[in-house]
Amino acid sequence: MIGYYTLTPFLFINRLHISAENFGYLSLISAGTYIAGVVLGRIFSSVETLKMVFVGTILAFLSSVVGVLCAIFYPMNIVTVLLPISLFTFAAGEIAPSSNAGALSSLRHLAGIGSAVAGASIYVSSSIFSSIATALPIHDLWPLVFYMGITSTLAFAMFLYLIVLPARRLNMVNIK
Repeated sequence: MIGYYTLTPFLFINRLHISAENFGYLSLISAGTYIAGVVLGRIFSSVETLKMVFVGTILAFLSSVVGVLCAIFYPMNIVTVLLPISLFTFAAGEIAPSSNAGALSSLRHLAGIGSAVAGASIYVSSSIFSSIATALPIHDLWPLVFYMGITSTLAFAMFLYLIVLPARRLNMVNIK
């Protein structure tokens, strides 16, 4: 989502000529979809954390597919920018609480340190991706779509290789 906030001012203000005030209002949509994802995650809190994260990472990847389709078949406008990012922020809202709680559950005795490392890693990776994203020429939707695709693919790969596969070797998880 930090990549969205890095790239979209250029898209909305410079390319689509949206005023800075209206850009702020448009940002409320992504904040609203994030909150909707968090609320849905709470509603389905009885579902296993791994299943919630799995569904969220798939939805995040599908948001980049929607972004590719928008970039190929439609001219860039407010809807073609907000539709994929709304799906992405919804997925992030659904994933974040579950994955953060799951990641830190094994570190209860080091909760402060674990939270600090998790938070720092989020900001370090976000700043690296944002630096890369701002170095790209931002004339269309492609940098945002690539950003969403790369982050969702990395999240899914890390989920599989760091969580699911080791747990399956230990017969601890069964995602259907």
